Amino acid sequence: MARLPRWIPDNSLVELSNRCTQGRFLLRPSRELDLAIAGVLARAMELYPVVVHALSVMSNHYHMLVTCPSTGVMSNFMKYFDRNVSIEVGKLYGWRGSLWQGRFHHAIVDDDPAIQIERLRYVLAQGVKEGLVYSPLEWPGINSAQQLISGEPLRGHWLDRTGMWAAKNRRKAFDPNDFIEETSVEFRPLPCWAHLDPAAVRHRVADLVDQIEHEARQTHERAGTRPAGIRKILARPPHFRPPKVKWAPGPRVLAATTTARWRLWRALQSVVTAYWQASQDYANGIKNVVFPEGTFPPGGPYVPSRADLRLGLV
Repeated sequence: MARLPRWIPDNSLVELSNRCTQGRFLLRPSRELDLAIAGVLARAMELYPVVVHALSVMSNHYHMLVTCPSTGVMSNFMKYFDRNVSIEVGKLYGWRGSLWQGRFHHAIVDDDPAIQIERLRYVLAQGVKEGLVYSPLEWPGINSAQQLISGEPLRGHWLDRTGMWAAKNRRKAFDPNDFIEETSVEFRPLPCWAHLDPAAVRHRVADLVDQIEHEARQTHERAGTRPAGIRKILARPPHFRPPKVKWAPGPRVLAATTTARWRLWRALQSVVTAYWQASQDYANGIKNVVFPEGTFPPGGPYVPSRADLRLGLV
């Protein structure tokens, strides 16, 4: 079955995710890898006009909430992020080949505050809902709950591998630390909270974390269990492959109500229908086929959207 074409409405809140190949724990928390991932994210945000609201990196997958001006910006941002994280993991853990099981997944999030808050809660609850820790604040790797509550940025290191490679080719002695740049990632409030002052946003995130912790303790008490804990999380080697990996196709649209979900789905479906019709005409040899804005024609350049044109991204 052919894949649905990538498309999001201009200036959309989007949930992004990807999983390591075979479900391996190649993103297992470690100080060096966490700094590298934060550095890659900071660099990607410098290159592409994307606003990041939340990020959680588990041992074999990640979730991110971002606002993207267009499909093209989202795709370029994710291509850069996934490719460079793959490089850093390969260098650190000796992994050859692609880090990811496939293309990243994206889901359009409705502008209803209820669903925006629900998706933020979902991203922050990573690691807790799997029964690994009691609180998002206990996760030993990257979970933006810590930064969203404290107001502090996520610190990282960006390694200029291009500059270091050029120095090696010149066969001159150099210090690798000369090519490391300190970076920081500022997580921005959800669109529905953009009008609030920073203290109010931090308070609301703290309330979400309290809810996550309360529900986790209730769940463990009912089941008579306890979280795996940090020691077990870090005990798994990065190349560990779990015997079973839960997988289910993710939704393409996320909304709080059926009406809103159908509205988003119809907008997506109209673009998909126009795209497949244009693809059929192109395959039949019709010239000057017009593909929908914000899509990638087969074998052709990206069709810029109005946001791309307005921002001068073409």
